[in-house]
Amino acid sequence: MRNILLLSMTVLLTLSAIFFIQRSPVQLRDPKLGSIASTGRTLIPVDPSQNDVSIPASISKKTTATSILIKNFNTGETLLAKNSSVPLPIASIVKLMTAIVGLETGNPKDHIMITPEALATYGDSAHLHTQELFTRNDILWPILMMSSNDATEAIARYYGRSNFITHMHGKAAQIGMSHSTWRDPSGISSGNISTTEDLFLLARHVNLFYPEIWEMTRTAQKVVTSSERLYTFHTFNNPRHHPGFVGGKNGHTSAAKDTLLYIFENSRKEKIAYIILGSPDAETDLEFLLNADQN
Repeated sequence: MRNILLLSMTVLLTLSAIFFIQRSPVQLRDPKLGSIASTGRTLIPVDPSQNDVSIPASISKKTTATSILIKNFNTGETLLAKNSSVPLPIASIVKLMTAIVGLETGNPKDHIMITPEALATYGDSAHLHTQELFTRNDILWPILMMSSNDATEAIARYYGRSNFITHMHGKAAQIGMSHSTWRDPSGISSGNISTTEDLFLLARHVNLFYPEIWEMTRTAQKVVTSSERLYTFHTFNNPRHHPGFVGGKNGHTSAAKDTLLYIFENSRKEKIAYIILGSPDAETDLEFLLNADQN
């Protein structure tokens, strides 16, 4: 009888443990970091109403994004976090990593050709033309300002598309982005996934080593000359012209919804990262968060 009782208790404890593991493997709060630590990189369905404990209820109810992270570059303080360890599609935020790899590859005076294969990529935001040439640095302007998929594919194909994506993974590993996966250099694929925590590491790397990327993303208008013609590019970033914008990138696909990674400088000259994934309207979410931060 005693053995039967012990066996029953063991079974109950095992079932309870399985239930707990199934319910809670995605997010674990790390009290030392004050943030969310991920236990895996699998893309999972998320209930946007399930918020990290660091989010005030009033803010949670007024933001529509699946994942949000607001973090101070200067102090490392996490100001707000919501599902910040959940991997989600990131759309054109991928182009920040593409720009890093582009800057680390080849020579600034390399001439990147816009091939028919590059032009066949979905999207035509910059209206580029086949066979024209851009220097490596110049082609980053339409990538970062106008989110040109054609230009993104052109630079990746010039340096070898497969090797370029491999370099993206290598750079992510170097930065510490352990929950990020890259499927293409433009962000079209829903397989380009990351977390807002990982994307903060990417933003910090840009801030430390590639501030020219922020300059490109915040420039309102830029004249660039290819081998064939003159272009005037206009930025798609920060369309509501919020003050203090240091730089960043937004994006949208049907799978990712709206995404953005923006850096702002506050009145104390501190740089604050605002990272939003899976939002029906990221710019409106951002506007509410900026206003909430000021109040």
